[in-house]
Parts: sequence; structure tokens; C-alpha cells
Amino acid sequence: ISSVFSGYMGLYVSLEDKSMKEGVAGVLASEKWVVPEDLAGADKETRVLRSSIDIFLLIKRALKRCVPVSTGDVLLRLHSLWREALCGYAAAIGARLPKMPQMASGWEPPAVHLTDEELTLICAAVTTCEYCAATSGELEESIRRQIDAELTEQVNMAAAQDAFQGVITAAVKLLVADVETGLHSHLLAYTRVKWTECEDVAEESTQMNSILRKLGKVAEFWGA
Repeated sequence: ISSVFSGYMGLYVSLEDKSMKEGVAGVLASEKWVVPEDLAGADKETRVLRSSIDIFLLIKRALKRCVPVSTGDVLLRLHSLWREALCGYAAAIGARLPKMPQMASGWEPPAVHLTDEELTLICAAVTTCEYCAATSGELEESIRRQIDAELTEQVNMAAAQDAFQGVITAAVKLLVADVETGLHSHLLAYTRVKWTECEDVAEESTQMNSILRKLGKVAEFWGA
């Protein structure tokens, strides 16, 4: 029966596109950009921003609406819209990250001094994007199982997965740069020590204690 309406399905696709865009806009507008309390105590893999869960719920509902109507070209077109929405969501997360400064001269790393709020956001961005990349792959498999066999090979969510991986890379670079900035002066101090003139080995090192404190702070946020 649905084939009778195939010439009019463009309107259905347009309405679903509008609904998805409005839904994503609403989800982003309500996002606090911190892991909610009910997820903060969960495993690291599910310690994600609420908006990521809500966006996949929007897509799941749209998929559930579409399958009884069409498992052919309409579903294929909608899957492209969902992929686009996920790429846009990845871009929205990336836009919230602090900007990476230019490289310093010589071998010095770019000076990055992250606040506690920025560290919290960056760690949340990484876990969220890992979740989204994995769930995008699961979404692809779900669509492949339900779409017409001749269209299976055209289902591809790789662009969305790549977008989330790009945000992860940018976030990790910021974390590394923050650690490098915090450790640089202490490591540089070690290069100036005249080790051949040292007669005693001290039980404590001020420089090493500072290094451990910096690493411990990042580890605390990462595992929080």
C-alpha cells in the first residue's frame, strides 16, 4: 500500500527533517554541559552528557515511525538526515571546548591552563563522543537490518563516527597540552641539575612532588 504514496513521501521526509532539527535544537538549548548527577556515579563509558542520550532517543523514535511506512528510499533518505544531525551535534560539542593556542617557540608546548570547569567539560566531551561514536555504529547496524536488502550497502554512519572521533582528538590534545604546560617548568629544572655534582639522594623532591600533584589532578577529573 505504501507504494501508492511513494510520490508524496517527500513531504513526510521534510516533516521528519523539521522535527529532527527542532528536537536537536531543543536538546542543545537545555544542555547544561555537565554530566547530570544521575549519571555521574555510573561507569565511565556511560558518564555522558544528557543531550547525547536524548538525541539518540529522537532518532530511535523517528526510525520506529518510518519502518511501518517505508523500508526503502525514504528510510535511506532519513538515515542521511540523522547522520547530518549527529555530525551537527559533534560540532556543537567541539565548539564548547577551549581553544588551543598557537605553538610556543622552540620545543615549548602551547601554554594551556585549564580551569576545573574546563577539565570537567573536556572529560565529559570525551566520554560523550566515545558513547556517540559507538552508538552511531549500532544505529547503522539497526538500519541495515530493517532497510530493503538492495539498499543495505548505502547505509553508512561513518561520517558521524569520524566527527565524534575528531572531537575526542581535539579534547585529548587539550588535556595533553595542559599537562605539558603544568610539567614544563619542573622538567626543565631537572635538565639544569648538575647530576655529577650530587653527592646525596634526597628522599623527597619538590619538583617531583609538583609533577605528581599535576598528574593526580588530571587523573582525578578523568576518573571522577
